[in-house]
Amino acid sequence: MQDRQWLLSKRYNKNWNAADKQRLNQICTSYNIPCSSPVSLNWNKLLSRVDIIPTHLVVTQAATESGWGASGLAQKNNNLFGMKCGRKCTYSPGTIKGYAVYSSVDASVNAYLRNLNTNNAYQLLHNSRAQQRSTQNSLSTSVLIDNLKNYSQLGDKYNRYLQNMFSSNEELITQVQQNMPKHI
Repeated sequence: MQDRQWLLSKRYNKNWNAADKQRLNQICTSYNIPCSSPVSLNWNKLLSRVDIIPTHLVVTQAATESGWGASGLAQKNNNLFGMKCGRKCTYSPGTIKGYAVYSSVDASVNAYLRNLNTNNAYQLLHNSRAQQRSTQNSLSTSVLIDNLKNYSQLGDKYNRYLQNMFSSNEELITQVQQNMPKHI
């Protein structure tokens, strides 16, 4: 959100200093958006990627993909989201091959957020989120789930399952979120 708020505050600037241009370039690089200058930048595409994934969606997918953290993939690889491994993966003994291995649960969550926000496969999610931003204050997890295409080979069946998981646990997730310390 800090990057998003900064981008929104700078979007219409006419004069960019070197430090601001450098920060803009770093953000663009992080979100896989070409950025030769603030004037030629596709601001709508960048802002559609630099945004939050609602906690309810993150928890719903983590619970679904990891069996509430009980799966071997979650236990051995710290992989809560069933994320596959790229060509450069290395495995340590006891991990599940073919899937990404993370040093911590936090690292798994960060990789998931980066994946959803940067991968072109989730452009429909990016567009849906941007549309919601333009018409309302808060994001609808249910609408985002409907627009989360390509995450699973199960397609719409997966999305329906996520909707059921979200509906069944929305109150629980809200309660836990409200009771979390504010510094986390």
